[in-house]
Amino acid sequence: MGIWITIQTFELPHELFVLRGRLESEGIQCNVPNEHTHQMQPYFASALGEVRLQVLEKDLERAIEILLEGGYKIEQELEDNKFVKAINNWNAKEISIVERKFSLKQVIITISIVILIVISSFYIMTRPSDYQKLIANQWCVKEVLFKNEKLFPFTKTSDYIQIKGGATCDEFISFFEHGGMLLPGFKTRALKANWNLIEDSIIISGLDTLTETFGGTYHYKFNWDKLTLMSKSTIIICSFKDEGTGNLRLLPGDSILSKKVYKK
Repeated sequence: MGIWITIQTFELPHELFVLRGRLESEGIQCNVPNEHTHQMQPYFASALGEVRLQVLEKDLERAIEILLEGGYKIEQELEDNKFVKAINNWNAKEISIVERKFSLKQVIITISIVILIVISSFYIMTRPSDYQKLIANQWCVKEVLFKNEKLFPFTKTSDYIQIKGGATCDEFISFFEHGGMLLPGFKTRALKANWNLIEDSIIISGLDTLTETFGGTYHYKFNWDKLTLMSKSTIIICSFKDEGTGNLRLLPGDSILSKKVYKK
């Protein structure tokens, strides 16, 4: 017939019905010693002892799995059983693997966040200010619009920039640290002026001529290799990416520590 093994005990007979039903639905034969006595004389339960639910030894492994799935506590006498140990070890391994995976995922996410913060902080600390970008480059003038009319500056050749490689930037704007600057002339040498950077505006003053054209307050905008200056009457579009240039090029996203030389 086989050996019956107690897998769970209950104080009253009706408490085992749910677990017994589940086991029998899985094809596991169950036995309850003194079952009829417990049912007929429930008031003598304390005298008869706890109600024991038993399964055959061949069904013990599956029965223990069902107990664990249902959240039942394993009886003490089953703790040393080889099937219980095997199942507990397997569950422990599964939990350990899940915890390790979760822990590794957390470590990767944490490291990625730290790296992102470090890179962002370094970029913010080392990127050049607008002032540094302005004075680090000689800005080649591509177009000048005055009251919506296109102007054609022509600075005397003694003042144009000779660029390495044979390319030239005939008209340019230069911003100097001491507050001076050079603007393109009109059949004259480059015009000298003063400039001041206040918040998001550049104020140009001190011109001896063409004050209406170039003087005033300009809003400025960097667009990678371009600088656009806009006043109420004048728009000046500049670029520093001319072919063959060997001048220092400090792009809007570059570090002031790198001092790269850009060539097209």
